Amino acid sequence: MVRFLSVLLLCSFAFFSVGSYAVSSQQMAAFKKLPASQQAALAKKMGVNINDLKSPNTNANSGLEIDYQSQIKREEEPVFTEDLDTRFEPVVDELKLYGSEVFNNPESTLLSQSISAVPFDYVLAIGDTLNVSFYGKESELFELAINSNGKIVVPGITPLTIAGLTFSQATEMITSTVERERIGTQVTVSIGQIQPIKVFVAGEVNYPGDYVLPPFSNVISAIGFAGGVSDIASLRNITVRRQNKVVTTFDLYQLLQQGIDGNTALRTGDVVFVPAASKQVAIQGGIKRPAIYELKEQESYADAIKFAGGFAPSAYKNVIRVKQLSGSESTVIKSIEQAKLSKLTPIDGDEIYIDKKSEQAANSVALIGAVSRPGFYQWYEGLSLSALFSNRKGVLLPISDLSYAIVVREIKGHIDVFQFEPKSVEQNNFTLFKDDKVIIFSRFELEKNERAMLENYALTQADFESQMSLYKWKNYKKRAFDDYIKPEEKQIVFTEEGENNQKVIPVELPEVSIKTPIYIEEIFTSETQEDLPELAFYSRSNLLPKLLQRLVTQKTGVQGANIAEISGRVKYPGLYPIPVNGKVSDLINAAGGLIEGAYLEQAELSRQFMENEYLSVNNLAVDLNGILLGDEAADIPLKGRDYLNIFQIPNWQENISVTLNGEVKLPGKYTIRKGETLKEVIERAGGFSEFADIDAIVFTRESLRLKEREQIQQLAESMKKDLITNNLNSENSILGASSATGTGIDKLIDQLSDIEAVGRLVVDVNAVLNNDINLLLENKDTLYIPSKKQSVNVIGEVFVSTSHLHQESYNVDDYIGLSGGMKDKAATDKVFIIKASGKVVIPNKNSWFAVNNKQSQIQPGDTIVVPLDSQYKDNLTLWTQVTQIVYQLGVAVAAIGSL
Repeated sequence: MVRFLSVLLLCSFAFFSVGSYAVSSQQMAAFKKLPASQQAALAKKMGVNINDLKSPNTNANSGLEIDYQSQIKREEEPVFTEDLDTRFEPVVDELKLYGSEVFNNPESTLLSQSISAVPFDYVLAIGDTLNVSFYGKESELFELAINSNGKIVVPGITPLTIAGLTFSQATEMITSTVERERIGTQVTVSIGQIQPIKVFVAGEVNYPGDYVLPPFSNVISAIGFAGGVSDIASLRNITVRRQNKVVTTFDLYQLLQQGIDGNTALRTGDVVFVPAASKQVAIQGGIKRPAIYELKEQESYADAIKFAGGFAPSAYKNVIRVKQLSGSESTVIKSIEQAKLSKLTPIDGDEIYIDKKSEQAANSVALIGAVSRPGFYQWYEGLSLSALFSNRKGVLLPISDLSYAIVVREIKGHIDVFQFEPKSVEQNNFTLFKDDKVIIFSRFELEKNERAMLENYALTQADFESQMSLYKWKNYKKRAFDDYIKPEEKQIVFTEEGENNQKVIPVELPEVSIKTPIYIEEIFTSETQEDLPELAFYSRSNLLPKLLQRLVTQKTGVQGANIAEISGRVKYPGLYPIPVNGKVSDLINAAGGLIEGAYLEQAELSRQFMENEYLSVNNLAVDLNGILLGDEAADIPLKGRDYLNIFQIPNWQENISVTLNGEVKLPGKYTIRKGETLKEVIERAGGFSEFADIDAIVFTRESLRLKEREQIQQLAESMKKDLITNNLNSENSILGASSATGTGIDKLIDQLSDIEAVGRLVVDVNAVLNNDINLLLENKDTLYIPSKKQSVNVIGEVFVSTSHLHQESYNVDDYIGLSGGMKDKAATDKVFIIKASGKVVIPNKNSWFAVNNKQSQIQPGDTIVVPLDSQYKDNLTLWTQVTQIVYQLGVAVAAIGSL
């Protein structure tokens, strides 16, 4: 009866396995009568805490609600019990034991327990019930149980002993007896209820012990109820013992790979034993089913590969690699040829790795870089560049460099580089070799320049997106080039314990330090130094470095690698590979060509050589004019480590311009020569107009603006440090951020950080016009000439910051009085004047209130500044300096903005 209730409990679990389960009190009682091991296994599968099930406080009337799907998720959630040093290590996919997943699916194990059709060879047992139906002369239906004596009692006929008979034998016995003893009556027999079976599962299972299983359970379902197998379990030698005799040996591999069913149906009293595997090997790489496989004693490497599904299409089959523990507990590497795979047997713990074939085709050339369809192309004898680029416009992208491209060829580890011009590739009959790499560069080094070019090239948004998709090169990802430039791994191989045991020690190549191929810092302006823009995808700087590294490692001696350096007036100065038969003109083309200002009369080629056991340098003059005119004699052949310097034209300068705004007769931008003065440009502009306020001129210089911006940032940082030192952020500080006046030092620092530098240079224009000062102009200088003003400004710690009409008789005190006077926190003894010219004047304390001397006299356009008293409550050393900078910059900006 206990076994019957346990089957009902299991079947109820199985029936509701798709959703939630409600376990009744009767089912709970049956569960508690199961063996402890089966209770633990079933509770784990169903997501039930075993202690909760055993708790006397469990409310049976309310039922136990279990969400099976959430249980599966809870089992998969990792529990971090390891050290913090290891829990965040990268997750690596580990190989699993092949076939173990058959037992590890809780849902499959539960759903498989429903009673199916009873086979005719089923052996009847005490407690089983039969449905016996009479028809013909009499019609009756009886549900008969096999009693403890092994008999069934059919009304009206002799009791029959059927326990131990098969269902087929019992049916035949009942039929013949009824037809003999009840003439004219026919009978049909079917199974009503079948008793569960009780088996013991032992060995390498997760929960060994006694299990009450549904009828017709087999080896797989029994192991599934026991929680599956461990990592060292043997799946090919599982035994079933009945009355201490082995009745069957189950090999799961035969079932999974050949469909041979040895999955024996179990009977009560059977023992299922899962031994430990004697030999396990791991297989990965170019194999169809990477996993850990169990091998029998005489099975070979070929059998292991067969179990793993065979070689993958991408596998390199000629040689496999095996990592193996030798007798001395050291690791050895074995390389096994394909012909020997069936002759050699692995040992326990072997790690077999199947290498993959090279992704490069055996008869191909690679087209790499700024092309519309990069990838591998078929090579045939006589293939030329012109044939590869038969339709140049269809192959090259709009961003392709038409003056520089290379072919990289490697023969027996030696690299040669050939250079050509894509613009004339359709007439280039250079013959390509198998495995050549043809690399097309972009004519831009910065990504933003490439994008701008593509935007201008595209007529519609669709055109632009099409060009960008080509530009991104997502599918190809430089695979061919990366495979090529990857340094070869040199290995030392020696034999130990026979020719098949080879220990491989990888030796890393020494790191070779070379310059950045392209002098990128010369491309970036000072404005972008803090946030360097990204390089173009096909730029020289992206595609050349590793090739240069390979060239460095293959050459030694004085001549060195086939690399030359070029600097000076070229588009992309830097390091470049020297092509076969390369000349100076090739190096210039590689660097993007000459740029404006190049001195064509002469360049210098520096070449190193040995002289009397010492390294010396020979400087050769290069006639660029002759090279440009096609004089082959002037085009000097290059050697490794050559250095070419392209000079700049003497006294050369880029276009330098200055701007005059405001009250001049001819305002605008003026291109100037080197050494031109401010007075000369003013004269070119026709001089000042009659409304010009010469004393209020603002002169700005770009170099000063950049320096000023840097100083402001440094000053802001210094103030922050000073704030911390002096604890100026206290609650009662008027300078703190909580100050109700809103004029705290925190606010001042924020204003100082956000203020725009002007780069003003205070200039006495009268002295310039009188030749007392000879002011040489620089690029981007700007002169602002304002109109005459009649006002005087008062700002700072006064009650009303405003402007007042200039009065000749008024002094500083008068203007401050017109603005409402000073506030309590004003620095009365530190008032200063910012003159219209930009000068800062601090009047004489003994005379400035009483006497209007020349220095302190207030003129139209002047600004009176009443600063904050830095000693009012707190001490800030930088306060006066900061106040002057802020107010002076504000006055300068206001003067410029008024034009």
